[in-house]
Amino acid sequence: MPDGAKRIEYKDTHGGIHGDGKLWAVYKLNSKEQKEFEEKFETDLAWNDLPVFEEARKFMQGDWADAKVGKYLFHDFQPDWYPPRDSYSGPVFQRGSFNFCLFVYNREEQKIYVYNVDT
Repeated sequence: MPDGAKRIEYKDTHGGIHGDGKLWAVYKLNSKEQKEFEEKFETDLAWNDLPVFEEARKFMQGDWADAKVGKYLFHDFQPDWYPPRDSYSGPVFQRGSFNFCLFVYNREEQKIYVYNVDT
């Protein structure tokens, strides 16, 4: 998150033995923070232009799903943890469990949405 970004929403249901759950956070940027954040897109190629790809949109509920101007970053954690051809490998949305984080930067609203799923 950019320095100074103000967290305006936060909910984390992780807990229990395995730590499964969902994290939801929304950060609001001021004009200076927005400008600095957007400058990072020139060198950080992990961020893609909106809209978010169709499979990920199935997990998106609410106004943030309609963001059209901005960027998104999708990170699938399972390849970091499991070897290829493991039972947890394969196409991300065809697995029995999900471990990913989706960041959506809505330029018009000056907001960054964070959605982390761990099942």
